[in-house]
Amino acid sequence: MPQLSSLSENSVIAPIVRLDSIVVQDESGQVNPVDIDDLDDGHLGGSAPLVVLDNSAVNIENSSDVVIGPVTNFNVNGNVTILQEYKQGKLIDEQNQTESGTNTNPPTQTNLLKTKFYSLPKTIRVLCVVLLVVIGTAIIACVVIFTHIKKAESDSSDSTDSPPDVDSDYFGDHLGTHPIYYRDSWGGEPPHDKIPFKRPPKVVLISHTASSFCKTIDECSKILKQLQADHMARNWNDIGYNFMIGGDGAIFVGRGWNSTSFHMMSEYNVGISFIGNFNEDFLNEEMIQAAKLLMDKGLDMDAIAVDYQVVGQNQTTKYQPTSPGTNVVEVIKKWPRYSSIIFFKH
Repeated sequence: MPQLSSLSENSVIAPIVRLDSIVVQDESGQVNPVDIDDLDDGHLGGSAPLVVLDNSAVNIENSSDVVIGPVTNFNVNGNVTILQEYKQGKLIDEQNQTESGTNTNPPTQTNLLKTKFYSLPKTIRVLCVVLLVVIGTAIIACVVIFTHIKKAESDSSDSTDSPPDVDSDYFGDHLGTHPIYYRDSWGGEPPHDKIPFKRPPKVVLISHTASSFCKTIDECSKILKQLQADHMARNWNDIGYNFMIGGDGAIFVGRGWNSTSFHMMSEYNVGISFIGNFNEDFLNEEMIQAAKLLMDKGLDMDAIAVDYQVVGQNQTTKYQPTSPGTNVVEVIKKWPRYSSIIFFKH
């Protein structure tokens, strides 16, 4: 490659064909391509690597999107980088075309807004995005909450208009140390129907099953299944009692808190029956404690009135003169809620 002996201020730089080389035309008109890496002191013909180009021009006729302003000093002893100047996200060349009326595709409103947005400081842009996210999240949360409220109101309305489910009688697995057995545990059949009674009932009616005595879940379950079969054979909806208590103090759920019993004045009372014949059998402390805890639970649940009274079945009908058994009557007479009122005429 020929050496460059000198460059004058009138020298012209021809079009750049590659970024790693330039073409230089000397005073005699000879044009020589030179790699930028080869432009050392020897090529420049002296010790100074500086080319002063006052009133010189760069030919960029065959280039595109290149704008070069006035340049006073041009150092060719290193890498040369040509920068395209941008104005608000657009090349100056495109801007000039728009100003001259040659741009046939004017910017849309969306592009203008986008341009304005990106011209904002980065902190402002971040805050705008965060604000939009917060607003969107709040709207979604409001929609979800409103939907749940409407669903809850609908469910509440449905539950008010229809009898409660059997499962709604659930109130735990124990009262103190006394286990609670539901119909699926003692083998009871589903009821034919459930008739809601006036709540809260003002009377807790005590009876006995007039059957054999039992102390285990197996013994008691066998008795209760037979009693349910006998009662339903009489076209009753279910076993006659709301709750039954075994000899070990276990509590068995019959009609539960949400359905009337088969006793007289059933819409006003909850029926608790001790399993056995208590004209002969005797209550033990476990059975008495289970009955008291059951009544306390009903009071806590608002399942019975705060001023409820305790009566024996023999006080509500002349057809059951011996229920709940003389031995039970002697016990319940000592309870503070006991009432000697008679609900029928002799």
